[in-house]
Amino acid sequence: YGQLAGMAHNHDQQSGQVAQWAGAESDFADRLLATHGKVAYATYLNVKGYTDSRQAEAGAYAQRNADTAVALRGSIESTRSTDEGSAAAFRSSSSTGKVVNT
Repeated sequence: YGQLAGMAHNHDQQSGQVAQWAGAESDFADRLLATHGKVAYATYLNVKGYTDSRQAEAGAYAQRNADTAVALRGSIESTRSTDEGSAAAFRSSSSTGKVVNT
């Protein structure tokens, strides 16, 4: 369980880091246009396109990491529940002397 929990934690961290990176300097294109004017409009459009794409793609990647963390935690709970149920069945069969087929 510990390894899965660690992996989930890593995915949470990665999700946050990617989301933070995607949002960094999101106003750069607008600042470029404000400081350089219409002469840099073609550059502005390219920077704006890159920034928008970066935010969209990184946002999707961050969401996949967050979803993976949730799925890993769900796997932990499911596996733990199954293990506990199996252990309970084994303990109950041990106390009665009956063999339980699972």
